[in-house]
Amino acid sequence: YEAENQNNYQIPKKYPNDPELGAWVTGLRRLGPDVVQDEHSQRLNEVSFTWVSTRKCGSKFMKQYRELVERVAEYGREDLVG
Repeated sequence: YEAENQNNYQIPKKYPNDPELGAWVTGLRRLGPDVVQDEHSQRLNEVSFTWVSTRKCGSKFMKQYRELVERVAEYGREDLVG
């Protein structure tokens, strides 16, 4: 994956080419480097594994949430009522 994309292992949770890889990476990120065995954490750091994903969630909820946050930032909270 990294050889093709070169994005510090920003593998999607539902990576169609290898769903198990996407699930594994998601699980690692949830645990974090402090919970993963030291040796594993160190090896992942050596290949520049990114522990916090920069990918945006593509779920319907998160898309609508981001739209709401943008609207509040632009118009304020009062625009939400009415």
